[in-house]
Amino acid sequence: MIIWIASYPKSGNTWVRSFLTSYIYTNENSFDLSKLKYIQSFGQLKHYRNHVRNFDNFNEISNSWMKIQKKINEDNKKIKFFKTHNGLYKIGDSFFTNKKNTLGVIYIVRDPRDIVISASHHFNQDHNLSTKMLFNNQNYESFTENGFEYVRSIVGSWDNHYNSWNSLKEKEKIIIKYEELHKDPKKEFKKILNFISQFTPFEINDNKIKKSIESTNFSNLQNLEKKEGFVEQNKKRTFFRSGRVGEWREKLDKKLVEKIEEKFFKEMKYLGYLNY
Repeated sequence: MIIWIASYPKSGNTWVRSFLTSYIYTNENSFDLSKLKYIQSFGQLKHYRNHVRNFDNFNEISNSWMKIQKKINEDNKKIKFFKTHNGLYKIGDSFFTNKKNTLGVIYIVRDPRDIVISASHHFNQDHNLSTKMLFNNQNYESFTENGFEYVRSIVGSWDNHYNSWNSLKEKEKIIIKYEELHKDPKKEFKKILNFISQFTPFEINDNKIKKSIESTNFSNLQNLEKKEGFVEQNKKRTFFRSGRVGEWREKLDKKLVEKIEEKFFKEMKYLGYLNY
């Protein structure tokens, strides 16, 4: 059965995936970026090849979601982690996932004002375009980089994405704020491990948590990217750029800040972002 690591793009998904990879799949909590293969992204072409003929037809893609997940879950005793930027949406008659295929969801949410800064760097676009991306209900993610191919996933607007996953019952999900993860990684990663432990026997060891945090801290991830490269980096732009909280205060135009806060007022107020 699948446990999803879900988030809007540029919200800390890869950081969480790196920590879990280090904690669960490596010896002595050693880590390098190649080990992220243990927690793959859902949406690679290999998942779809036997189910989709026309990759330009999103209805055909969405109709295959359940078939692919059913195949993945044939060994239903084994937990599989998958990263996704897809919203928990229904396209036509097709849901992205359901209770038969999903054990739980780890959802990482980040201040949309900081996402604009990070997305602008990653996609090589200005802040206006990145803000429009957050507002766009028909926002799709689709790209091929360094031979790493993805089928389109529907991301949607920042608020719809968050609300779609947050609609799950409390016991089915855990919501992790990027800002809290940055402030106290031990506390937040321990929350994640406790969440996972309700689905499978799982050792939670403080010393092991500490070592995994050290091996996947932002500085180390930046150094690993410089040495090894990273398959998800965007051409010549680094993937692990800054990771700072509140960078929008220095770099985001006041008018864009106002637009974002007005558009996402309800969610940002609930999450405490209007007090940052």
